[in-house]
Amino acid sequence: MSLIQLVVILLVFWYCYKRGREVRLEKERQLTEEEVARLEKEYEETTASHTRTTTAPEGAPMEDVEAGMREVQEARSAVAEEDKAPGLTSASALSTTVQPAERTGA
Repeated sequence: MSLIQLVVILLVFWYCYKRGREVRLEKERQLTEEEVARLEKEYEETTASHTRTTTAPEGAPMEDVEAGMREVQEARSAVAEEDKAPGLTSASALSTTVQPAERTGA
């Protein structure tokens, strides 16, 4: 076998290896993106009802933010209890503005 034939064969093998690797990596990337999308959707579904909110104004001290978060949690619990036992008086425990707790520093 001549040197030129050997070089051609090596180039063919190298190209096949390179192309196979590109295809494999692309498949892995697609699977990873699909898995990430599925996990993000699952996370959003499980945490949608657990959004951290507070009644404290923006820039309030941490104690006020935590107290506002407790107030929101109590209001959510009251609404959940009301949903379980219909016919009880309907009272909204939140009469102030509710905002994401992340914006206030919690």
